[in-house]
Amino acid sequence: MALLRGLAGVNLCGMDLVEVTPMLDHADVTCLLAAHLLYEGLALAALPRT
Repeated sequence: MALLRGLAGVNLCGMDLVEVTPMLDHADVTCLLAAHLLYEGLALAALPRT
């Protein structure tokens, strides 16, 4: 998460999350991490740009 938050000053044009297969993720660990990463990415995109 610190790596993702460290991108706050960088001008990003997109974010992609691949290879999440809920049917094979029996403990939902990968799905929860993917959801958290997407949430952090959206929060990063919502920050005002300087």
